[in-house]
Amino acid sequence: MRWALGVAAVAFAASTIWIIWSDPYNLFRWRGADPYNSVLDSKMRFVKTLRAYFLESDGVLLGSSTVYRGLDPSACALPCYNFGISGMRITEMEGYARLISAKVRPRKAVLALDFFMFDALRQSEPGYEAHADQMLVQGELLARALGSGSAAWDAAMAWRSRQRPSTDGRWDHAGYKFTYLRTAKDIEWILDSTRREYRAMRYDSALFMKLQQAIMSLRAGGTQVVVVLSPVNPAFASILGEVGKRSEFDAYRREAMRVATSAGAQFHDFTDFVVVSDLSGGSDSSFIDVTHYQPAVGRQLLARMGLAPK
Repeated sequence: MRWALGVAAVAFAASTIWIIWSDPYNLFRWRGADPYNSVLDSKMRFVKTLRAYFLESDGVLLGSSTVYRGLDPSACALPCYNFGISGMRITEMEGYARLISAKVRPRKAVLALDFFMFDALRQSEPGYEAHADQMLVQGELLARALGSGSAAWDAAMAWRSRQRPSTDGRWDHAGYKFTYLRTAKDIEWILDSTRREYRAMRYDSALFMKLQQAIMSLRAGGTQVVVVLSPVNPAFASILGEVGKRSEFDAYRREAMRVATSAGAQFHDFTDFVVVSDLSGGSDSSFIDVTHYQPAVGRQLLARMGLAPK
């Protein structure tokens, strides 16, 4: 029995050392950036929740993939972390705002909104942990990250992905992903996918309560909050008309401004920031694809928000 326990203890210690050395969740700064780690994509919510527990940053950029592809923290005047997460919903944003307020306490937080966040039919995505700000949940998540079988598997996947660079882009340690240009074929696929998504969407203005709660959580911790509406591509605007969502989109813009300003946040509507874009041949200078703006546009947005160096 003792022999078996000894073997188990050695195996557990070896697994933990392997996980820490491989660092599949980019937790340890001494490893630096791991640009092609596929786990950063497949378990994005888990990874960025874990980072919040150890993060020291004056600024946080919170939103969907439009944030992690479009807003480069290196272009900020203060140290910033990009907390962009693919497909983030407004319910999730409220939970992450609580987590950031409790664990990070930044001086400034940007909440970047997208229309799809207010879909009543999809209020969260797999991997979201609503109570990550609570100590018991934090302990559970850290134990899973450092000593579980799934973490050991993720370590192997991270190691494997380093040998096969991604065709999508490169991650940095500040949560930002430099995204490669899309082809015309990529753009067509994304257009079709976007059309299907918004045709099925059911906009619910009652979900703006979650935005108000997110702002209040951050402001209660002394954080200055900036709420922005992400730029949209002209092709996206056409899709909204096709699927009968244009009037709801306009209502979303009005309600975002009302809720943000009444909750004491600075507000910017960047919806029409770019009025000319041609994606017929692939990515252009303003947009990576129909739903994601280029970092060059992001730098201009940061300047408008007062976050760029002067």
